[in-house]
Amino acid sequence: MCRFCLKVGNIQLGVPVRVTRRNEEKDALSGYVFIYDGLYDVVKYWLANGVGGHAVYKYLLRRRPNQGELATCRVEFGGRSAPKGMSALTRHGVFDLDLSCGKEPKPIVAVNEVNEAIVPFSERGNILREPDMKGNPLTHLISDSAREAHQKSLEYISTSIMAEGLTAPPPALLPAKFKGRPHAYVQYLNGGLFPYHDRVGSKGSIRQARRVQPVLYECGPHFGCAEGHNCSQAATLMGCPYRLEVFQTPNKGWGLRSWDLIPTGAFVIMYTGRYIRATHPPLACPGTGAGEEDSSDDKAQDERHDDEYNFDILPRPYADCENVKLPLLQPESSWEVKCVLDAKHEGNAARFINHSCDPNLYVQPVLSSHHDHTLHQVCLFASQTIAPLSELTFDYGMEYIQTNLDGRCHCGTAACVGKLSAVNTRC
Repeated sequence: MCRFCLKVGNIQLGVPVRVTRRNEEKDALSGYVFIYDGLYDVVKYWLANGVGGHAVYKYLLRRRPNQGELATCRVEFGGRSAPKGMSALTRHGVFDLDLSCGKEPKPIVAVNEVNEAIVPFSERGNILREPDMKGNPLTHLISDSAREAHQKSLEYISTSIMAEGLTAPPPALLPAKFKGRPHAYVQYLNGGLFPYHDRVGSKGSIRQARRVQPVLYECGPHFGCAEGHNCSQAATLMGCPYRLEVFQTPNKGWGLRSWDLIPTGAFVIMYTGRYIRATHPPLACPGTGAGEEDSSDDKAQDERHDDEYNFDILPRPYADCENVKLPLLQPESSWEVKCVLDAKHEGNAARFINHSCDPNLYVQPVLSSHHDHTLHQVCLFASQTIAPLSELTFDYGMEYIQTNLDGRCHCGTAACVGKLSAVNTRC
């Protein structure tokens, strides 16, 4: 680079620039949140006087097309959350004010601006009509014929249940040497670190996982902790802390998104269902399973078994999503899938989270009220700061894509395996 011109740079080489925007966020650890906005091309540059009086180059960037909506516009417009004036009754396309019927801490609304599909959790009597809107116009009215034809086919459960023949494990007990020190025991179980950073923000306590772990152990009232269900080292006991909506996507069926900004490492939602006995070999990494032909004689469970909505109950592989090795607690050769979490007939809003090859959530096995590794909770945490109204996604794993989707993926991200000739599987 000479004093007054750029001989070689992004313009000449056609190399895009990755743009990450910084937004002030007093509840974040650093006081800011950083949100990736995509790839930009440098289309123009010029020399100008800088703040200190020195000559500096300035650049005009243009965002490349087909990268999805610009996330930071929403953050700047709505602050930590979606626009302040937006409520369930004013939300465009809303047709059910709470799919959970009060089973979650915050209502989960259902939205459809694409067609007349109705979420299988919806009760027919809860599907909104014009008079229900209290003067707010319905922007996408479900027709009377679609309403009358709808049959609820899924049961909403906020916590997982046991199949017949399975027994709930005994509660975890505090060892005598840790008497009166439950947090010290949790720290010991998690390899010497507390599981969460706990801070008080403008909207209450904010807990962020310190790291991805094969299994994360939480504290709580089962250890006699004085903080009870609101323990600073337990994030999953109180349920989903964010306002969620199930929405109809243009080409992927139902999806899930949050009205609130979600910080990196925050617990988002638990994947619930019915624990059943496993009838297929373990997958390479936890996720919705794709098993081989059943050889089990348990026909009742075979009929219930649907790989499309199953999680094998296994620890995470001993590497995080960036392939950083995690502490080895037990050899992987000792892993055995004994139970599967089946969300075919019962579940919660997490069953609508779609796959992405570049996800914003990661799967974290959690043990809280008991310590039975074959029946851990399947929880989803934020792997990055997630802007309001961004779709929530996680990586199902390459085996699922090959078996259930014939090797084709339609997530549309830059890292999509449908666009790549050579695929590096991520766990």
